[in-house]
Amino acid sequence: MARSLQHAKIEDMVFSVAELVAIMSRTMTLEPGDLIVTGTPSASASRASRSSS
Repeated sequence: MARSLQHAKIEDMVFSVAELVAIMSRTMTLEPGDLIVTGTPSASASRASRSSS
């Protein structure tokens, strides 16, 4: 059975979704269906690495 190694909420991100879209759209044209991949907040990653040791 698979287990979750990381869990984070959108509220934990450094930039809001609206800010990310604004930043990205300044340098490129975003089209319907485009994906913005952000990774996870650093605190989430550090918790995951400690729990998997």
